[in-house]
Amino acid sequence: MTEPASAEFSVSGVTVSDAEVEVGESVDVSADVENTGDADGTYTAELAVNGTVVDSESVDVAAGDTETVNFSRSFDAAGEYAVGVGDAPPRTL
Repeated sequence: MTEPASAEFSVSGVTVSDAEVEVGESVDVSADVENTGDADGTYTAELAVNGTVVDSESVDVAAGDTETVNFSRSFDAAGEYAVGVGDAPPRTL
């Protein structure tokens, strides 16, 4: 009996538009979502700030392809923030 085709995803290449942002300004966060499986699928990428999910975006990724997911986030207080997408290592602002 053969296993049905399935989509498997990995997230990498998390980038932020600025290393520092002023209170109230937005920072753009992007990440690459790769489908390493053998079937097309939809991945829900989650944007986390300091470990808390604050936004999500679904992206359709064909088998063997990579798509980029983009987020925009502003901050109400000064400070240092760990910003990440999915299971990729977070970036610090």
